[in-house]
Amino acid sequence: MNTVLLIGCSGEIGSRLTSSLLSQGFRVYGIRNSRECQKSHPMHVCVKLDLLNFDLNMKDIRPNFLIHTAWITTPVTFWNSEVNRRWVEASKHLIEDFISHGGEYLVVTGSCAEYSWESGKTLDELSLENPDTLYGLGRIELLNWIRSKKIPFLWTRTFFQFGMREAPGRLIPSLIDAFAKNQKYCIQNKSHIRDFVFVEDVVEIIDRLVFLRAIGVVNIGSGVGRTIEEVSLLVMKCMGKHGLIEYADGAATDSRVVSNTTKLISVIGDYKWVPMEESISRSINARIEKKA
Repeated sequence: MNTVLLIGCSGEIGSRLTSSLLSQGFRVYGIRNSRECQKSHPMHVCVKLDLLNFDLNMKDIRPNFLIHTAWITTPVTFWNSEVNRRWVEASKHLIEDFISHGGEYLVVTGSCAEYSWESGKTLDELSLENPDTLYGLGRIELLNWIRSKKIPFLWTRTFFQFGMREAPGRLIPSLIDAFAKNQKYCIQNKSHIRDFVFVEDVVEIIDRLVFLRAIGVVNIGSGVGRTIEEVSLLVMKCMGKHGLIEYADGAATDSRVVSNTTKLISVIGDYKWVPMEESISRSINARIEKKA
């Protein structure tokens, strides 16, 4: 029986992957930090551990697969926090230990922030890796280090994820929270184009990639670009609100960050994404229910 060590098992991605892996017959040894684990299953062990300050006893677990979904994600501050450097070193130590104890397959969830966003072109897996944040630089440093190791690995690059239990501070949860209180929301860069992806689609795609033992870097993006204004208006419409959006003066120059889906489709085949309006409505309902 294969054992999966899943770092971040109680997060948005990790919790859903845990459920899927358990249903497939894997033993899942999960590591979480602050968020409580909601899974009760005889094949699942969940341990609260701060990997930035404590070592994991890999000798006792001896996992076949390591799925690493954790990193600093505090809205706004995560981009240039020095904690990114600590995550790089902690991740190297964890992966080295995994390899030395017979690890067979490594999965790390990365980000489109690893690319340069300057070209305005659709980004594929061979696009320039030239981030301008500590978050992106840390991810690239870890990826390049993994590339030097003799371990089959999958590195996913998720574009602009949104979903059910996001922390306040990101666009869509911030819009929902403001509109729920009938408060106005000021959009800073209304014409910026982004590739928004629903968390449940992201998990389904990662699940398929892991099942196929996909190797290398794979983008997780829909290939559809939407402006910040378009998405904001859609959230307002889905909540039955009107006139709650304001626009900032002197917005930054336009930018476009959208995934090229060619490699993703070549690996998993055609994929039917949850329609944007439906995914936003589900996110709204889950967020409002949580606060009720």
